[in-house]
Amino acid sequence: MHGIGLTLVEEWQALFEALPDRFLFGIDFFSPYHLDQAKEATDYSRQILAQLTPATARQIGFQKAERLYSLR
Repeated sequence: MHGIGLTLVEEWQALFEALPDRFLFGIDFFSPYHLDQAKEATDYSRQILAQLTPATARQIGFQKAERLYSLR
């Protein structure tokens, strides 16, 4: 999904932008080790989403989850 560092591969970025309703960003924390990694996981997700347009980042980052789980 990403090349060197955390730069999205162009094809993935284009796919996210073209079909944002097909993607959902999530992080699972199911053990103490994973909880220890929460900051790194959050930073990673923010860096990936920051490379998308604001509307696409919102849709993938939280709006689809709101719809799926009737949070709004």
